Amino acid sequence: MKRWTGIILLAWICLLLSGCDFWLNGSYSSVTPNQGNTTAGNQGDEEIYSYGDLREAMENMVELGVQKVTFSASRFDAKTLETYMQRVTEHIIANNPVGNFAVEQISYDVGSSGGRQAIGVNITYSRTKAEILGMPVVADMDEAVEQIQNALADCEASLVMRVQAYEQMDIVQMVQSYGAQNPHICVEIPQVSVSTYPESGIDRVVELSFVYKNSREVLRSMQQTVQDSFTAAQKSLKAEDTALVKIGKLYSYVMERHENTMDTSITPAYSVLRYGVGDSKAFAEVYAALGRWVGLDCATITGTRNGEAWCWNVICIEGTYYYLDLVQCWKSQTYQLKTFDQMTGYVWDYSAYGEDGPPAGEQVPTEPTQETQTSEGETEGETLPQEPIPSEEATTPPQEPAPTEEIPTDTPE
Repeated sequence: MKRWTGIILLAWICLLLSGCDFWLNGSYSSVTPNQGNTTAGNQGDEEIYSYGDLREAMENMVELGVQKVTFSASRFDAKTLETYMQRVTEHIIANNPVGNFAVEQISYDVGSSGGRQAIGVNITYSRTKAEILGMPVVADMDEAVEQIQNALADCEASLVMRVQAYEQMDIVQMVQSYGAQNPHICVEIPQVSVSTYPESGIDRVVELSFVYKNSREVLRSMQQTVQDSFTAAQKSLKAEDTALVKIGKLYSYVMERHENTMDTSITPAYSVLRYGVGDSKAFAEVYAALGRWVGLDCATITGTRNGEAWCWNVICIEGTYYYLDLVQCWKSQTYQLKTFDQMTGYVWDYSAYGEDGPPAGEQVPTEPTQETQTSEGETEGETLPQEPIPSEEATTPPQEPAPTEEIPTDTPE
């Protein structure tokens, strides 16, 4: 009996002398605090000399997606380490961008390793290591906007990035505006949801989700069709064409497919250029994008026409601004640029442009004025003091071969 008691006592003493290494043995790696020549990921216990060291080492661990580490902390007693770990854990989960975004739980044990005071840390993540390491890091909101635009161009379903100098921005509105100005790139404007981690602070992880009604495959096919159409329109222009001639040719190119079908679509550029279907907003936005594509100074104006929600274009020709309403021109079968004095019945959207009006250089009427009506109810206009608008024959672009790829079955609504 005494013999067995002696063996048990000897084993217990050996265990104490070993520093309880069993709870740290084999399953933990280490992350090194940012000191001197040490680097994150080195094997073996790393020494922690201060609370700042512990916090930095833990942040490095999280941002590398490491699950288990050990830290040696011979300068501190167990109670101090316990206090430090509680503070660091709270900071990582609440304030560190990656920790707030990806960490589900942090557990730790304070003990000893090799006879020295040590901490074993185990982190459970809600995101994969690939998601953490694959996250782009951008300096500011300008670079963040570039990332969003690239995601829209690729019809991505989501985007996660770390923004080191985050500023408040209406990202949903930014996506709406970008899609309206670039319908050839963003063929369908998605529904967007935005989350930031944490919800306050200058350094944040930003997570966006993009929900489309069409599949990515269909959207990429539509995108290619629209961009092919833009290229064909550009090829129909000649190097010697003046801005006025280009404006007329682009009008013919866009409106030649229109068959008096006015309807809204979630893929406006595709619907207008493939089927000739759209509303005033769709035709104006596509025309403006196409005009900018070929080098014209062209924009879309939103507002009302005779009290009805409406969109039209403003175009700058050698410093002078003119207006073009594609749908009304088509209805009256008369292509015509209008001057400021001829834009009667049109009122811009004050919420979009303010009291100074749209970027047209000249003041737009603040209230609708009496229009001169033709017998068919359309507004008459004067001929601009410019070179003559090319005839229909001259402005009709050469027929380009239609794309041979199969038309997507998910047609515009």
